[in-house]
Amino acid sequence: MNPPDPKLTVAEIHHLLTHLNPKKAEPTPASSGPPASPERLRRLMEIYCVVKAGGVQVQTEAAQAHLSRELAQLKAELAEAETQRPNSSRSAILHQEIEDLRRSVHWRLTRLRGIDPNEEAAVAACLTEIEQGLSDTPKYSGEA
Repeated sequence: MNPPDPKLTVAEIHHLLTHLNPKKAEPTPASSGPPASPERLRRLMEIYCVVKAGGVQVQTEAAQAHLSRELAQLKAELAEAETQRPNSSRSAILHQEIEDLRRSVHWRLTRLRGIDPNEEAAVAACLTEIEQGLSDTPKYSGEA
């Protein structure tokens, strides 16, 4: 098993941002060092999206509320389907949808639990720089 990745810090966020648009980057201690790895950029973007959507707590509550609403609706549909036609393919489909819903929400909650509060705070502290870095990133023109 691999050791866990180090937690994102403000310094690493600045380092990652310098690699989004290297032509605009001014040499700083954050821009020296190894290039930004795609995995760390993905991690930054994952946490950035969570922060922009209200943070870990808000997103956790939203995922749990989504599970409750959808599960209640699917269970009601399942009860109706089993009353009308027991052992029908519709019942099997609904059982699968319930399992898929639980799996999906479990995955989301696991990802949210994996965000350290210090990482969330570091990304929140750098929101302006992240948004500026994203808006300044050169767009791919399709030309070679």
